[in-house]
Amino acid sequence: MELVKADQPALKIFQIFVEDLQGFYEMQLSLKEEQYRTELKAKNREIADHKRHSADMGEIAKLLATRPIIVEANPVTEKVQNIQNNYGPVGNAAVNNNDTMSAHS
Repeated sequence: MELVKADQPALKIFQIFVEDLQGFYEMQLSLKEEQYRTELKAKNREIADHKRHSADMGEIAKLLATRPIIVEANPVTEKVQNIQNNYGPVGNAAVNNNDTMSAHS
């Protein structure tokens, strides 16, 4: 900021004012630019982390997809019989002697 004397011509005073204003504007612009760059870097890091996490989840899905699926096929009547032997009748279902289920009302 420059000191302006009262006896200077108006044009000179205006030029000093414009230069000061322009310097202030450029300083504020530089500060805002730095702020936005910092925010942009943070967002870019978040995006990179998200992409990395998504890629990891994709790899996990691929690994799980290659694992064999083990299916145990046990007859339902056998399970009901085991439950009834251990705990008694379940609800109103019972297994008859010939391994068929029937409902009691």
